[in-house]
Amino acid sequence: MTMIWLISTLLLYGLAWLLNRRFPSILTLPVITASIAMMVVLWLLQVDYADYAENSAFLTYMLGPGIVAFAVPLYKVRFRVVQYLPLILLGVLIGAIVSLLTTWLFALVLPLSDEVKKALIPKNITLPIAMGVADRGAFSVPLTSVTVVLSGCFGFAFGQKILKRMGIRHPVAKGVAMAATSHIMGTSASMLVSEDEGAVALVTMAVSAVLASFFYPFIAQLFFT
Repeated sequence: MTMIWLISTLLLYGLAWLLNRRFPSILTLPVITASIAMMVVLWLLQVDYADYAENSAFLTYMLGPGIVAFAVPLYKVRFRVVQYLPLILLGVLIGAIVSLLTTWLFALVLPLSDEVKKALIPKNITLPIAMGVADRGAFSVPLTSVTVVLSGCFGFAFGQKILKRMGIRHPVAKGVAMAATSHIMGTSASMLVSEDEGAVALVTMAVSAVLASFFYPFIAQLFFT
């Protein structure tokens, strides 16, 4: 049964990727269409999510090695990254503060439950780390995963367009902005633009993840309980 769900997930994602290549749009992003298709399949077959998650755990496990693999393109432009490291670190700090402030404002304005509020906190860090942060902070891992995916999809689809409209063209500024708001998907979008921008985004994503893993669970318990 493990192989059935593993193969089904990969097959649906492959079909979703082909659909996105044929009709490029935020609505056809593979992470969205494949997820919806899998949810429909699970609903039709009356399969419990816990059973699916257990039998497709290999894909979740591979998220970590997949992130580590980005070290290869980062190594190629390591000297440029070192040159701009102070600016990157400053951008990471500002991005984390803005992310927490917007979450806090959402919590004040919208009638959200405590569980949803906590799930919004790690929305701008990469999925493997966000899931670990949610687990460590004792709040909903599935709900956190949804918020991370949605923020990533939005950044991937609109991030570069928004930066262009704002007149931001420097690769360091763009790389930091994309990764700080949209984690791995924003980083992927930056890597499609240039090696320099992609490398900056990779460093931003990595440092944001380390920072989040230390402080976000504490912040969640402090402000949203």
